[in-house]
Amino acid sequence: MNNQIEFLPTYLCIKQHTKTGLKYFCKTTKSHKEMLEYLGSGDRWLNHIRAHGVEHVTTLWYCLYYDKKDCTEFALNFSKQQNITESTEWANIIPENGLDGFPAGLVFTDNHKQHLSEAKQGKTWEEIYGEEGAALKRQQNSAPKGPMDEERKKNISTAKKGMDAPHNWSKESRNKVSEKLLGIKKSQTTVQRMKDSAKIAKTCPHCGITGNGPSMQRWHFKNCKHAKN
Repeated sequence: MNNQIEFLPTYLCIKQHTKTGLKYFCKTTKSHKEMLEYLGSGDRWLNHIRAHGVEHVTTLWYCLYYDKKDCTEFALNFSKQQNITESTEWANIIPENGLDGFPAGLVFTDNHKQHLSEAKQGKTWEEIYGEEGAALKRQQNSAPKGPMDEERKKNISTAKKGMDAPHNWSKESRNKVSEKLLGIKKSQTTVQRMKDSAKIAKTCPHCGITGNGPSMQRWHFKNCKHAKN
C-alpha cells in the first residue's frame, strides 16, 4: 500500500528531434497534455534541442505507470537494452530509472564521465544555448561592472517597463514595503520551501534558457524580452 502512496502516476516517454533524429528517454509525473509538451531535462538533450530548435521535438512513445516497481524495472531494462548511455542515437547521459534523481548506487563509468565532460566542451554558445540564448549570454557578459552611468540606468529602466511588480516599483514603494516587512520572520517550513523551489531548474518557453532561482522569474517567462506582447 505504501508503494502506491509514495509513487505518483508516471509517464515514461521517448522524445525525438525530428531534424537530427536524436532520441531521449525520460519520465514525468505531469498530466497527459503536459507530458506531450514536455521537452525533457537532461543537459546534453537540452543543449542539443536549443541548438537545433525546440520546435522540432516530438513524442515517439509513452506509457503511464501506476506501480513504482513496474515503472523502475521497465525503465532500467529499456535503458540497458537500448544502451542509451553509450549509443549515439540517444542523448541520455545516465540510465533512466523512472524516478527523480540518479539510480541508487549508481557509479559513473569512464564513458559516463567523458559524456558529462563533452556535453559543453569545445562547443560554441550557439551550439549550447541556440542563437538567441548565445546572444543573451554575450549581452550579459559584456555588461559593464561597477557604478552605472545615466545611459545604462536608462536602458535598464526601459527594459523593465511593462514588468509586473515588484520589478517596476519606485524606490519609495520599495521602502514602504520594506518597512512593513521589517522584523517579520519566516517560519522554517517557509524558508525550506523557498530553498527547495530555488533549486528546481526551469526552461523559459520564449528564449530556451534553463536555470533556477529568482533571476529566472525576474528576467524570463512573462518578463522575457523575447515574449510576444
